[in-house]
Amino acid sequence: MRWGFGWNLGIFEYVQQQGLHAMLELFHLDNDGAPVPIADWLTTCPGFYSNRGAWSVNKQDYLDYPDSESYQRQLYPPHLMGEAERDHGTTILENDSARLWHQTMALPSSA
Repeated sequence: MRWGFGWNLGIFEYVQQQGLHAMLELFHLDNDGAPVPIADWLTTCPGFYSNRGAWSVNKQDYLDYPDSESYQRQLYPPHLMGEAERDHGTTILENDSARLWHQTMALPSSA
């Protein structure tokens, strides 16, 4: 979501930054104390992101970022809240809109 709207944080990162359970309480207060339908997994979720990965509703545990299908498809995935820094290659040139970089790799030998 953050890419599509040009946000620095995605909606789940924003909620986590504000405090997931504090936000849930605000939902209840904003509804004058009337019951607000909240998914069960949200009440037990410790946070959407940690240094162990992103919370998986199906597994009820954190899924390591590299194990996520969407991140496997990306050569240079974004850094998410709680994620440890990764080596993303050596930057050759960078400006506000683009980054030119390379990764050290063995070149194929010529026959």
